[in-house]
Amino acid sequence: MILTAAIIIFAGQNLGAVEVAFLFWNFEVPLALITLVPMLAGLIVGVGATAVKMRKRRGAAAGDDEPEDAEANEEPVDEDETTIES
Repeated sequence: MILTAAIIIFAGQNLGAVEVAFLFWNFEVPLALITLVPMLAGLIVGVGATAVKMRKRRGAAAGDDEPEDAEANEEPVDEDETTIES
């Protein structure tokens, strides 16, 4: 929150236009926009990644009702019924 406040204060004090050259384009943009857009993009990516991670954790937690050992659900095999082929 402190970093966000510092960036907003910085952006508010630097409203002057700066020239930006990107690939074949040259344009002037307020310095505030150059600082705020990447910050907001990072915020959106971070919130999205957190949401995906939490959804995966909830899905994994919902699957905990099933036993982890698949052999525990199988019926025991009577040793007299098994045959060994040569």
